[in-house]
Amino acid sequence: MTMNFALMIAALIAVLAAELSPASPVDQPMAQFSVALGGVLLVIGFSMALTIGTVRRVRAPDGSLSDAIRGFARGQRFHLLIWLTAVANASVPCQWGRIMRANAGLGRIPLLDELLILAPVWLPLTVSWYFFHQVETAIAQKNASQEQRPSCPEYIRVRASYFFGLLLGPLLFVLLVRDVVQLASQGNLSIEVMIPTSGLALVAVFLLMPFWTRIALRTEPLPNGPLRRRLLSLAGAANTPVQQFRVWQTSGAVVNAAITAGLLPSRDVFLSDGLIAKLSPSEVEAIVAHELGHASQNHGILRMAAVFVPAAASIGSFTLLGLPQKTIDDPLTALIGIAIGAFTLVLLSIQSHRLEHQADLAAIRILLRSEPAEESPTRRYIRSLIKLTRLAAPAKYTGWLHPCVRRRIRVIRAAFPRFPSSGQAETCRKTGTTGTSRIPNVAFLIKTIRNL
Repeated sequence: MTMNFALMIAALIAVLAAELSPASPVDQPMAQFSVALGGVLLVIGFSMALTIGTVRRVRAPDGSLSDAIRGFARGQRFHLLIWLTAVANASVPCQWGRIMRANAGLGRIPLLDELLILAPVWLPLTVSWYFFHQVETAIAQKNASQEQRPSCPEYIRVRASYFFGLLLGPLLFVLLVRDVVQLASQGNLSIEVMIPTSGLALVAVFLLMPFWTRIALRTEPLPNGPLRRRLLSLAGAANTPVQQFRVWQTSGAVVNAAITAGLLPSRDVFLSDGLIAKLSPSEVEAIVAHELGHASQNHGILRMAAVFVPAAASIGSFTLLGLPQKTIDDPLTALIGIAIGAFTLVLLSIQSHRLEHQADLAAIRILLRSEPAEESPTRRYIRSLIKLTRLAAPAKYTGWLHPCVRRRIRVIRAAFPRFPSSGQAETCRKTGTTGTSRIPNVAFLIKTIRNL
């Protein structure tokens, strides 16, 4: 389970439990508050114990560093499960959101009540990152690494800006718009007003995503130079307008690239400073080609549809069945909500895996159309993908939105049975072919993935 997936699940549990809770106060708020707080403290205590144990193993003269790292990774997965359990416990049986809104009287203050409702989500994670930074520092010292390491505040800032800023920020914006409209209507917000208001807020999120990303992440424009010129040429080959190439300052903690998936035709491409430092310019170019592949095929709109269609179906189901006035205590409301939520997450995961494969093949097509190089574009892309994965995640790792790199390579090799030789690079660039076979279309891609 990836952190992105877990955070989305936790946020949805906390918000939906609060939205579907009765408006009346809880009978014994202190008892339920104590149990919820105990779960949060359990998560923090486990992260502290995991850090102490791992640091001791790392610093032991006769200890195995690889064993300590593997043990720490297993502990982090267990920590994630404990955290999700604590969030669910605080949100549903302990009715944390109901206590914040009804008992504490914060329901009339826009945004503040949502931030406190999400406290079981962000508070234990932030404290856990404080401890986990000590583990990464100990590992770097053991390796006698000369690479720049982020300080503890910088380490927490990078993770908070990415996970909270990019994932929780849009959710809080939608809830803020809803709260403002509700205050303007003096608390009489009908379902007929709430649905279009929330829909327009979601559309605004996608429209403003490039600007919001600049705010959430500490970025600066990529300086003029050979790398920027190569990337501009690559964007031209992809026929994808890019407003800016920006560098995400993480003190080398993150090795990745991304492109904003807004509805506007012009997008921003974000490169982490770790990516630029640890990969060669040709490898960075190959990774950026993957992001441009997403944009050239409008994957942002497809992912938005995968979220909007189930959401519209859920709103229609709740309206037809007369459930908007029900609460989380109603079994039918809870069952329909869980079923639609699970379907949405599974659909988004399946679709995202296929879109990643499409972006891989589109990246090779873009590299073929760009400036010719001595190395085969297919070989260069696979080599860059493997190197990026080694720096970011294990080769067998399969995430909620990303298939494992081994499966991605199998799809690429099935679609491109032969690597174009260096002498064929110019022919491939002009004709859009790889040897004797044309670059596969989407239908062939889907057939290839199903046959694996």
